[in-house]
Amino acid sequence: HPVMIITKNALIQRDLDLLGELNDLHLVQVAISVAAHDRTRRVMEPRASTIASRFRTIRLLAERGIPVHMVCWLLSSPVSMTWKFLTWSSR
Repeated sequence: HPVMIITKNALIQRDLDLLGELNDLHLVQVAISVAAHDRTRRVMEPRASTIASRFRTIRLLAERGIPVHMVCWLLSSPVSMTWKFLTWSSR
């Protein structure tokens, strides 16, 4: 069965051989989330890989022919956006 791996960590590089084998059978895709700024990442995802290492991982996967997607998110977190909406809607 095909799989899509969604991650925010560059440690997926440890599994390049397995991902390559799955890719040979057209059974794998990888999605890596990337924050707009590294300072946002440090606050929202303090233990996750840096933005630069995520981009290196995206490049590495693409160079190996493994389908890779980038999931982007902006400075505002869903929590703060929800709070802003609730504050606005309560007026």
